[in-house]
Amino acid sequence: MISALQPHVAHVTIVGGDAHVASSRGLTHLQDDVAHEGPWAAIKNVALRCSDDVFIFAPCDLPLLTSASVGVLRQTAIDCGVALLASDEMAHWSVSGWTRERLLVAVEMARDTGARSLRAAIEPLEPAYIRVPSSEMINVNTPDDLAEAEQHLAHWNDD
Repeated sequence: MISALQPHVAHVTIVGGDAHVASSRGLTHLQDDVAHEGPWAAIKNVALRCSDDVFIFAPCDLPLLTSASVGVLRQTAIDCGVALLASDEMAHWSVSGWTRERLLVAVEMARDTGARSLRAAIEPLEPAYIRVPSSEMINVNTPDDLAEAEQHLAHWNDD
């Protein structure tokens, strides 16, 4: 996951979790302002503390996300303001790209409306959707998820 992001961003920031793990990998760490509030809380945290021009947000449990997809996401975010990577069937879209301007608009809208979900914050901004293979959006939370990701990875290595 980190290797997919690094070619496209100035630095990778981990929100929450163990600061020692982040620093051992040369990553920036921000403490969760509000723990266990999901991705939108982490996004707001980064938006208020970092001054980059373009932001890519991704959960840490997508091991098959490719650098090529992140590159397309970043350019589309620059062109459109907000972009999302979405699985083929549009069922999953947890990876987002934002310009600073659109991100700050989303933070203000969320504050004003009380929106807590990522979907509620993004949809009013009419994001561009970029379809990627469903395998890139495999979320690894369980041993079964890990086995599925490993099967896809083995298949990619055979090609």
